[in-house]
Amino acid sequence: MRARRLVPVYGLAVVALLAVVVSVALTAGAAPRNQPARPALSGPGRDAAERARADLSERLGIAPDRIEVVSCQAHTWPDASLDLPEPGMVYAQVLTDGFIVTLRAEGKDYVYHVAGEAVRPKPATS
Repeated sequence: MRARRLVPVYGLAVVALLAVVVSVALTAGAAPRNQPARPALSGPGRDAAERARADLSERLGIAPDRIEVVSCQAHTWPDASLDLPEPGMVYAQVLTDGFIVTLRAEGKDYVYHVAGEAVRPKPATS
């Protein structure tokens, strides 16, 4: 008789333990509260983001660690202008692989087109 009474108790304990394990597993990869999730960057994407961050740091006169990388997406442009042509310039008509990097500094977002040695800020639109 005593063994029969313990079976439901063990069953409830197992269910509660599973609920805790699942809850911990689901929240383990979540960003801490009040902090935005940051893109996991590696390789060329990280290099592109850091080069854009360095350029913005110099332009704004602030430390690079005060600039957040919001996103960094691989992109292919139809020519070497990176979709940011300058008047009077001629660009090679070749597919150009690079990254569109979005940075945030002092509450404002900045978009960069980065490919090869080129690090170009996209003009702000008002």
